[in-house]
Amino acid sequence: KGLDEEAKGEVLNLLRKELSQDTVSNIFERYLRFDAHYKLVLNDFDYMRSTIEKIYEKASEEDWSYILRDWEKDLILDKPAKTKEEVLKDLKRLKELILSEKTELE
Repeated sequence: KGLDEEAKGEVLNLLRKELSQDTVSNIFERYLRFDAHYKLVLNDFDYMRSTIEKIYEKASEEDWSYILRDWEKDLILDKPAKTKEEVLKDLKRLKELILSEKTELE
């Protein structure tokens, strides 16, 4: 209070200039940006998993024949799912993995 906007702007610019020259501050700011982005990606992933799970819960047996075609694909690091139970187990495993990751970030 009591300072005009131009003076506040000058002070902020001086602070930004000083901080931008500090390597530690730059690294910390990049870390904070990465951390925030990672949390957003994790939340998006959890939302997609949850949406898929809800759709699969309502799927008919005929729908499951198509669903299983997608899950039967060979993956690099994971075995393909060949049954409805394996698919639902994989979705549950993903949920636990995401929850574990979120807990670790707190």
